[in-house]
Amino acid sequence: MDTVFEESFADRLSELRSQYGISAREMSLSLGQSEGYINGIENGKGFPSMTMFFEICNYLHVTPAEFFDIEVKDGERIVYRDRTMARVADRSDFDVLKKIDDERVARGWSEYMLAKRAGLTQSTISSWYQKGLQPSISSLEKICKAFGMTLSGFFKTDEKTTDMPEKQQELNVIYERLSPGQRDAVVELMKNM
Repeated sequence: MDTVFEESFADRLSELRSQYGISAREMSLSLGQSEGYINGIENGKGFPSMTMFFEICNYLHVTPAEFFDIEVKDGERIVYRDRTMARVADRSDFDVLKKIDDERVARGWSEYMLAKRAGLTQSTISSWYQKGLQPSISSLEKICKAFGMTLSGFFKTDEKTTDMPEKQQELNVIYERLSPGQRDAVVELMKNM
């Protein structure tokens, strides 16, 4: 496997599938794929499209946010966090391209700036919008890193389901949109207040 992300994706898929006691073959066939499809993903020989990823989540009865509810430790190890009660987006009502655009615009970035920060070409991002295509999961991971957010955070909705005061919720939303350097500066500023 090429990256820690791909390895963690495969491990997470295997973990969720095993929780339901479903064989890789059975799941593959149920998804309308060849019998070795899921096994190939779990062994790092393939990666699902965004559409197929949504189908996998649906099959496993998890939302995309729950699937990616992971935390990277030391740049290598992946630790799965406990699921929260937060409302998360599901396949039926989540527009990936709109979310990317909303996050990009909130930061005042052009498509070119997003592409540069994500390590993608601008033509790749433009073609998603022009042709109505979905980004691959690995491209979405790069975009989330550019935004300074997790894939789990990307798929969470903005609905307020917490007991946190409204002003603190507002600060959290703003904080999530900051770059890592900006976040560090805000923390230092707050420490010195």
